[in-house]
Amino acid sequence: GPDNIYVCDNNRVLRWDGSLWSIFCENEEWSFRDIWGFAEDDFYVRRGDGMIEKFNGAAWADWLQLPISNMNSMMYFSAQSIFTVSNNGKINRMDGTEWHLDHRNIIGATKSDSLISPDGRVYAMASNGKFHFFNEMAWSELQTDCPHEARSFWVDSMGSIYICGDAGMIRKISDTTQEDMVTGTTEALYDIWGVSSDSIYAVGDSGTVLHYNGNQWQPMTAGLADFRTVWGDSDNTVYAGGTTGSFARFDGTSWSYDDTSAISETVVDIWGVDEDDLYAIAGNNSGFDPGQIYHWDGNDWSLLIDDVEKAFHSIIGFAAD
Repeated sequence: GPDNIYVCDNNRVLRWDGSLWSIFCENEEWSFRDIWGFAEDDFYVRRGDGMIEKFNGAAWADWLQLPISNMNSMMYFSAQSIFTVSNNGKINRMDGTEWHLDHRNIIGATKSDSLISPDGRVYAMASNGKFHFFNEMAWSELQTDCPHEARSFWVDSMGSIYICGDAGMIRKISDTTQEDMVTGTTEALYDIWGVSSDSIYAVGDSGTVLHYNGNQWQPMTAGLADFRTVWGDSDNTVYAGGTTGSFARFDGTSWSYDDTSAISETVVDIWGVDEDDLYAIAGNNSGFDPGQIYHWDGNDWSLLIDDVEKAFHSIIGFAAD
């Protein structure tokens, strides 16, 4: 929830209580890389050496040693379902008792994206278009044959996959069929997010914002920025962020572009509770090592954290209960 948010950097876990950030945990010997949790008394951080620390509401303790340390991301369903994606493309799975190396190099050595879809599957994708999903107890590979570098993907409630990438690419995968959708642009598309299969948004370079209405992709006017991320909670509240602090909002009718934002760095991620309670992570204008966290209260952006020596890797919030 908005009054209980945690972020981790190199050796600290910081907590936002709705008014102030405070150091929740600090250890110079640890190097935090990821954070995940289910409640205030049940969350975890991954150290650089592969050890997962668990916080039980009162104290930290070593919880689980990962089989590898050089990973990109980690996802939890529960203590019986943990997935890790390593830098070299290996995917490991914890079944509650032991670790399994489900696949070797199924992703490749390129950067990857991952998410948990509405249908309960875990998906992992590399920029070279290699795509895998985990359902029940096994990994399956999808041959995407993407013609360009893949940047991001989104999965609708029916299990259809939409992959966006360079040269205006959006590839749709449904059951056993694949199609390169006509987008009308050759600009690189960096992120894609949808409300439903009949309402999907994609953003990219040179102010590119596209909307899919279930039949075709159509351009939208949202500003001239190079957009890097898109997020929303309905067709009436969609947000796009990008280079030099660019920020745009769609209210269901039109986009409004904020060129007076207090954010000056590249917005690399957006998350919020509602339209009057948003958070943005920003970094240098190449988009690497984001060290700033901003909050939107419905009227203005305010800088919550500015630490150029720290790189925030993850952010998460818990409900009040």
